[in-house]
Amino acid sequence: MVNRTVSRPAICISLALLCLGTLPPANAASTGPSRETIASTTAPVPGGYESWDALWKAQKDLVGQADEIRKVARRGARFVPGYADITLDNEHRRVDLYWKGEPPADVRAAVASAKVRVQLHTAAYDFNELQTAARAVMGGRFTATSLSNGRALDTRDIVEVGPSAGGSGLTITHFDPSTTRDASSATIEVSAGGVSVRANVVGTAERPSTTNYFRQAVPVRGGRVFIANSSLCSTAFVVQDPAGALRTLTAAHCVRKGQYVDTYNGQAFGVANNSNSIQDVAIFDNSRYYTGVTYTRQVEQGAGMDTDDRVTAALTTGAYQPYVGQWICISPGLSGGSCGIQITASGVWYEDPSAGRTIGPVFKGWSNTENVVGSGDSGGPVFDSISPELHITALGVISGRYGATSTQCKSYANGRSCSHGVLFVGIEDAYRALGIRVW
Repeated sequence: MVNRTVSRPAICISLALLCLGTLPPANAASTGPSRETIASTTAPVPGGYESWDALWKAQKDLVGQADEIRKVARRGARFVPGYADITLDNEHRRVDLYWKGEPPADVRAAVASAKVRVQLHTAAYDFNELQTAARAVMGGRFTATSLSNGRALDTRDIVEVGPSAGGSGLTITHFDPSTTRDASSATIEVSAGGVSVRANVVGTAERPSTTNYFRQAVPVRGGRVFIANSSLCSTAFVVQDPAGALRTLTAAHCVRKGQYVDTYNGQAFGVANNSNSIQDVAIFDNSRYYTGVTYTRQVEQGAGMDTDDRVTAALTTGAYQPYVGQWICISPGLSGGSCGIQITASGVWYEDPSAGRTIGPVFKGWSNTENVVGSGDSGGPVFDSISPELHITALGVISGRYGATSTQCKSYANGRSCSHGVLFVGIEDAYRALGIRVW
């Protein structure tokens, strides 16, 4: 057993504002920096809307309707046979439901009673088939026709697999250093996991990667960063474990069960209670060192390495699993707050090159205007829009990044590499992996 003697820091650590010192006043949001310092976006307002606020309001109605349909499409932890996907089309203010075959009566009734427009589409494959096939492909358990250049698809080069839009098949991304930009290589037939599916194979010169960050010899300021295994990571939300105890949620590649967690200045901060390396989520217990630890539901916003102690925070008021097509926000420890990120895919599995393991299923999000995620942001929070009252709803936990990398990072550079694409775990997937719930 390792004996660790520490003093209690009078500061707030982590994106979840897990405070070890004096709590901020109840009106901290109004006494801190101006509202412009919270998560925002430089992206243009999507077509059909006068402002981002108008889009957030309309999207809330679409999400509510999609939730109603998804509830009846589930049987416990699995979707019923035939269900392929639900996506949001904000431009046309519509929910798109993809189904293989004829939907059951309760699903048809939910569509018929919808308060917003719901479009039913025919899918070639259902969700369960595509997830089974995706996992088999990532595990090398598949046969496939040759690529357009006559070469076989090499398992060692596969970096990402996930369902194509609308249940139309799989998208397999393979590493090809000669590719100057993402380009389609072939459409092939793949037999995997007892399922034969059509797959679009795409070459990429950039491997997806997790986003922990090796510790630098510079002071790390701010309240959203922790250290584990000599790396910097972020925290997401305060959650409850199966026994109802409060814990801090983060990414499993940052800290695994039994490992210690330190504050950014190297003081003992907690120990991981549980982790799931496949889903890439973990929780840690701060009360192991601080009997008077106080948890809040707040999530810090704005610049991740801001030296101003008056950090604006938003209150987490709920949680739900997001949808493809949805616009989202993030606020990880080093890159800080960003909105204007749109979810482009779900049910994706990717290879973590640093650990040689497969992570998934995850969502993919993309910003058209800026590098929103990079080294040190793993474990950070994903949420919906920020209300005028500074309330948010939890959507997920940052796992990694994808796309071309750049040293042009938001907020804090210092040799970090960042990108426009974020990979994150859906909040309901995190629940199931660890048996937790948002507090």
